[in-house]
Formats: sequence, structure tokens, C-alpha cells
Amino acid sequence: MQTVWLVVLTWLWLGVASAATSSELIEADDDHSDSRLYVDEGHRYLADRRSADLGAVEHLRPIKQGDHIMYWRPQKVGSSTLLSILMSYSYRYNFLPRRKSSSNAACARLAECALAHDQRNLTRLQAAFLTKMVTRSKMKSTSRAREQARQEEHARRIPFKIVLTHEMCNVHSDIVRRNLPCVFDSAWDDDPSASPVLPAVREIFQVRDPVARAISAYYFWGELYKMVQARRQKGKRQGVDKARHAPAGTVILGALSSAEPVEGGLFIYHGDEKTVPPQSFAMDYVRDLPLMAGMPGPSYTWSAFANSAQLAIRRLAFGLNDTAPIVHHHVVHPALTNGSLAGRAALGDLPMMTIVLERLEESLVALRYHLGWSLADVIYVKQRKALSSHPKARDWPAGAVALLRQKLEANGEYAVYNASAQALDARLHFLESVFRVNVSDEVRQFRILRSRVSALCLDDAHLQHYKRMMDAAQLPPHPSDNKLRDVESKYAEQGHVYSFNREILCSFDVCGGCEAHAMLLGWQRGLAPDLESAPALRELPPALRENNINFAHCPSFQPAA
Repeated sequence: MQTVWLVVLTWLWLGVASAATSSELIEADDDHSDSRLYVDEGHRYLADRRSADLGAVEHLRPIKQGDHIMYWRPQKVGSSTLLSILMSYSYRYNFLPRRKSSSNAACARLAECALAHDQRNLTRLQAAFLTKMVTRSKMKSTSRAREQARQEEHARRIPFKIVLTHEMCNVHSDIVRRNLPCVFDSAWDDDPSASPVLPAVREIFQVRDPVARAISAYYFWGELYKMVQARRQKGKRQGVDKARHAPAGTVILGALSSAEPVEGGLFIYHGDEKTVPPQSFAMDYVRDLPLMAGMPGPSYTWSAFANSAQLAIRRLAFGLNDTAPIVHHHVVHPALTNGSLAGRAALGDLPMMTIVLERLEESLVALRYHLGWSLADVIYVKQRKALSSHPKARDWPAGAVALLRQKLEANGEYAVYNASAQALDARLHFLESVFRVNVSDEVRQFRILRSRVSALCLDDAHLQHYKRMMDAAQLPPHPSDNKLRDVESKYAEQGHVYSFNREILCSFDVCGGCEAHAMLLGWQRGLAPDLESAPALRELPPALRENNINFAHCPSFQPAA
């Protein structure tokens, strides 16, 4: 059985499986958005929805200093919430995300960097593997691949500060560490012989209880299988819903009423996200648990930035554990080469920030120090993709859950999860013992701010101010048409979901950051005795807003004449 699955997974990786292929599933959020012919009041025009936001973003440059950010986000770890936070920051300070092109595009770029500038540190096998990564990203000649290549050209041309896409590199962690800064740098493309001082990169890695993640993956990918099957049955759609500028009959994740079993490329889904699978379906899924190394989708979490659980744990616990400095850095701090946790602590910078979903609030407090942000910058208004209420581990057959836990312990997923939690503990201890940060009090402030901005930013009348501001910035609707249920349908239908360098940006995400900054500033300046009564943005005195970079991309709320 293992041999059969290995063949199937290899076929999926190469994109030739006869069942729903990985590329169809990974890009189910925007694969209908190719250039297509639209009809509007009798006039025909070509509208490339994937590139509709180029004019609004290609000339933007950061208005605030800060390191680059690499967000290692395996699927189904609850990453969409942190994605909201990062996208809000991205819009408010012009910290553009890397433009989405094809799966693992940033990993392919890292492979190019290593082959061009790090050959002396590579073994023959490593060089061969990296070469395959590069050639695989360029070998297809389908219309989809040509469109992806065009988007990749945009991705490399437009300077970016954050990588947010699902990247699963599955290469040695030292190769990732040495060459990651090059992913953000375009100087080598212009002059391969150059030795630039590469940008500093802050890394974030998010984890979730492995059993909960595996069960969530079962339902998510199962519903994706249903979407692909329904789309194939409908065939190519010609109609247009002009109100939403979306293809008529767009299939929404979880909206299909059929509860018939669906055979996908990785497992057989029992067909209903609201019910527990029968014992036989659950046991078959667990026995052949479809986790793979390096492929976006159901993947080992450690394969984002390492090629084994052991190397990932070493990176999480000790960071730079060898003596090779980062490629082309002109100045290397001694603590960056001695590999000790104490050495990293001396810099106040453990190597990689770990976000533990089950400890999200204290993770976000620690994150804001890792990135040098304000507490207001890590406030989010609402969780994305929180619409699925699928059964949890406690509801599943006990035998299947026990076997699932056993397999996840054996393959290193729990070891990586526990190491991530320990790294978070170490970071919080450092903040409290060295910087005298009162973490529990910051969590309390976080909860107050989040409660207040959530109520304010989900008020329809108040949210319209943010929508008008973003409309004025000429941001187009995101081409995904909310197919993966990122938000409640009303927000997509009312035009609150935008494309910002091809990433999803919601008006209420921007609102959360703006309003949290106003409340925090008002309280700190003594305008209110506590955060509970601190002024919202429209109540903040103009003198406090003027020349304040935190409000540069927030509504003006000008009083009526």
C-alpha cells in the first residue's frame, strides 16, 4: 500500500494524476480568473482579473522602516488570522506581499539563489535537488503555466517586504537560512556577480495541534474535491454575473448540498463537512495519512523550511547552529555563528518566531516584539475561514483518533509542535525576565482593543468609511470571489474584499489596525483613564493625527462643513 501511495503522490507532484490534481486544488481560489471576455452594455473588452490591481500597487514603496518578513504557513494551522494581521500592516505601511504566481514560487527562487551563490556549501545531491526545483517550476507550457510565469515576472519586478504564500521548500534548513535573504533581493538578477548586503529577514512559523490539523485537512481537502468535481461536471461556464464580475455559477467551498462520497487524489471523502465520517472512512484516512514533504497541501509542517523534523527542531531550538555565515553579509555578529540559545538571547532575538494557534494571544504579544511593532498592529477584527463548523477530534471515532495521534508522534509532527511551544515559552520568558514585559497585562490590553475594534469595524455604517477610502485607492475586488469562504458572503457581495498584490485584503482588517492605533494613542496621551473608554479614530484630536505615520492610510473622518 505504501508503494502504491508513493506512486500516486509522485504523479500528483508532477501534475499528471487523473484525479483532481494538486494544482487544481491549490489554486481553486482563483483559477477561473484568467483573461476572459466580458460583456458590459453591449461593449466587449478583455479584463485580466489577475492583473487588475497592478496599477494600484506597482509604484508603492514602504513608508515605514522594518525588516522583511517570511511567514512559513503550512495549510490548516489557522494561518488566515495572522494573514489578516499581516495584510492590514501591508496596506497601512506599503509593506507589499510577494505577488502570488505559482505554488512554491518563493522556494524555487530560493533554489535559484543557492545554485547561483551558494554552490560551495552544497553537496551534489543538494545541487541536483535544487536544480529540479527550478526546472520543475518552469517546465510546463499550458495556458495556466504561462499565466503563472507572467505573474511571476510581476512578482520579481515589484519590490515586496513579506512572503505570505504557502511555501514548502523541503530543503536542508541551513540552505534555507543562508539563502532566504536573497529571495527578497533583486540585485543579483541585474548583476549576478554582485555581492550586495542582503536584507534582514524576520521569520514566523505557525503550528497547530497535529491531530486537530489533520482532521481539519480531511474536511478542507474533501470539500475541495467536491468543488473540483462539481466544476468539471458543469464544464466551462460562459455566463457572467455582472454585479460581482464573476463567472456565473461559481462554486463556493462547502456550498454543495451533495453528501455523496468523493474519491480524490489523496483519500476518499465521505462527503459532508457537518458530520463525522463513518468508522471505515476515518480509519482509511488515518492509515494512509496523506501528509507529504514539500508539497503545498497536506504536508509535514517541518517541510516548510527543513527536510526533516530533526533539522526543523534544531532550527527552532538553536537557530544558527553551524559556523557558515549568511551568504554575502559583510558584517556578522559573533552570536550569529556560535549557534547557542544564549548567544541568540544576547541579541534579544531567538531565530524564528513560533505562533502556536492554541496560544494565539500570547503568541501575538511576542510577535509584536519580534517584528518591532505596536500592540495595535497585531489586533485583528475577526477570524477568516471560521465558517466551517466541522466535527472535532472529540467527535471522531476514538480508535481513529488514537491511531492518528500515534502516527503523528512517529512522523515527528508532535515533536515539531512541542519544540515550537517550547520556543514560544523561551521567548516569553526572555521578554519578561530581560525586557520586563508584563505579558499577561499586554494580553489583557489586547483583548480590550480587539473587543472594541471588532464591534466598531463590523458596524456597517462605520465600515463604509474604510470602503470608500480603499475604493479611492483603486483596489479591485479579489478574483477569488470568496470561493474558499474567507469571509461571510455579505462582505464579499458588498465589496469589502480587495486584491492587494493578489493577496486578499478586507476593509475591516485595515479598520482594525487604524482604530486600535487611535485608541492606544488616546489612552497613552491621557485622553481617557483606560483603554475601555479611549477615543476611536474619528474622535481623536486632529493634532494627534497630523504627521503620524500610523494614520497615513486611514480615513480622515473630516467633520461636515
